[in-house]
Amino acid sequence: MYQTVSDALQRAKAGEGPTLIEAITYRLLMHTTSDDPRKYRSEQEEKAQWEKEPIPRFKKYLENKGYWSDKNEQALLEEVRKEVEDAVKTFESMKDFKPDLNFDYVFGNKYDVIEEQRAEFLINLALEGYNG
Repeated sequence: MYQTVSDALQRAKAGEGPTLIEAITYRLLMHTTSDDPRKYRSEQEEKAQWEKEPIPRFKKYLENKGYWSDKNEQALLEEVRKEVEDAVKTFESMKDFKPDLNFDYVFGNKYDVIEEQRAEFLINLALEGYNG
């Protein structure tokens, strides 16, 4: 994947136009919370795909080469945890955006049903005492 994207970038920089990259993957989890993958694939199929999952495979490869250890993993997890906590604090401290902004980008056009949902959302915020 890295090589394919690198090649596409080089072609674009050389003025050779865009590149379509088709990445065929297997969706390990359900589409949504209402999806039941057991209706269209077997447990064995899913298990086989989990065994091909690249992140654990790469971790095992790095461990076997001596490049990765539990100590490395704990340090990385702590670094990522702190980064996420900092991002959450930053986001939660933001007050300079309108609370219903996400409704502006659901569709390219306005639809009555979305605007009704926006109105209900704003009413609920007001009832909860939000004063943004």
